[in-house]
Amino acid sequence: MITNENIIEFKKRMDDTVRDIFIKNKYVEPMIVIFAIVDGEEKQIIMPLGVAFNNLDKDSISAIIKEICSTMNVIYLSFVSEGWSVESDSNNMTNIVPSESKDRKEIIMVTHETQHTSEIHMFDVIRDDENNLVISDNPIIVNEYKGKFCDFLGSTPILN
Repeated sequence: MITNENIIEFKKRMDDTVRDIFIKNKYVEPMIVIFAIVDGEEKQIIMPLGVAFNNLDKDSISAIIKEICSTMNVIYLSFVSEGWSVESDSNNMTNIVPSESKDRKEIIMVTHETQHTSEIHMFDVIRDDENNLVISDNPIIVNEYKGKFCDFLGSTPILN
């Protein structure tokens, strides 16, 4: 049986592995990792998502993942991707998506969802003119966020 301790350990391993892969390859392919109970057995499912997709593709992929989660006994889900972040507070939210903002910053994100909790771990990425990387050692942990690839299990406090 997958315990809370297993999930805490796995979250740390996921964060470390994703950070190491990004440092080595200078990119990370978006993927979903799922722990589920299928026919009474624990299963781990890894779904690479590819790197070049538009908003329609993102909506379709998100809908498929939500359908998978609703039909399987998913215990834990992690979404991994490069992305963009914009610093703001709840009084200053805009309708501009981070990738289109002039104030964006590059991040590596690893979302961690269970049926009862959700958080995103964001690692700041800084590239110099020669594409050398500096990545934060410790993630910024956020418990409220919004996006196409979150709240697959219904546990994310979504920002409006």
